[in-house]
Amino acid sequence: MGLGKDPKPGKVNSYETEGDGSCSFGVPVGEKFVAALNTTEFSGSAVCGACAEVDGPNGKVIARVVDVCPACAPDLMLLSQEAYSKVASGGEVSMNWKLVACGVSGPVRYHIKEGSGPYSYFAIQVRNHKVPIKSLEVMRATGWETLTRENYNYFVGNALGPPPLKVRIKGTTDEVLEDTLNFNFSSDGVQLDGAAQFK
Repeated sequence: MGLGKDPKPGKVNSYETEGDGSCSFGVPVGEKFVAALNTTEFSGSAVCGACAEVDGPNGKVIARVVDVCPACAPDLMLLSQEAYSKVASGGEVSMNWKLVACGVSGPVRYHIKEGSGPYSYFAIQVRNHKVPIKSLEVMRATGWETLTRENYNYFVGNALGPPPLKVRIKGTTDEVLEDTLNFNFSSDGVQLDGAAQFK
């Protein structure tokens, strides 16, 4: 399901969450307007970080997808209680929803996972993006290499070498951003700002 598509019908219910989930973004700061999608819609973490506009009987809300609900039916979405209270007042109800651009500010951000190293396992995640991330590539001596996206929403490679690391990300709108990341590896992981944001 891409941005700008017509809304699709479904069901929505609430769930207890701290705002973290399978997408590995961590607990959000501030209001927890987040969602969990069924396994089909979650698509192996491809929809992580997308924003879903949900139109229910009591109103609309935009929630960021952060988790998967393996037990959910193919048409069911779960919303955090904060988000659910904007669209419904109790139990599973009918709704319509679509993916929209997220209202984030500033550039995209990169998170290099703890345990990553230059000559072994390396995992990198994109955060603070307006549109879902379709792919992430890194520059090798032989050219661009597409990293494998794992179901915990990190792009993983091996022996990528020491920084700087040149990366190229593509959004689901097919817009491409390139960044050169200069950093020092840390056992706690590394947070880096990119140079730009998707339009």
